[in-house]
Amino acid sequence: DLISAPKVTVKYAKTNDNFNVLGGIMGEEVVDLAGVETLSKMPSREELIGMVASRLLGQASEISSRLNAPGSALVGAIAVIGEQAAA
Repeated sequence: DLISAPKVTVKYAKTNDNFNVLGGIMGEEVVDLAGVETLSKMPSREELIGMVASRLLGQASEISSRLNAPGSALVGAIAVIGEQAAA
């Protein structure tokens, strides 16, 4: 995971005054301190997968509830009519 190294490094630099992050190398690119800090704030691969999965499941749940809504309204209306007839 490319994001874990900047996260650990920046976290360690915040707790240890003798350790300073000046930059880094990612692939063939040189990254300055601002770039390392930006990378450290990015979500990890697992977090991104979780975010995508939760959004997909949320959409599926919303579609399901919208498809079931007319049927539940009909059931509610029948129940009210049944209660009125019994009274």
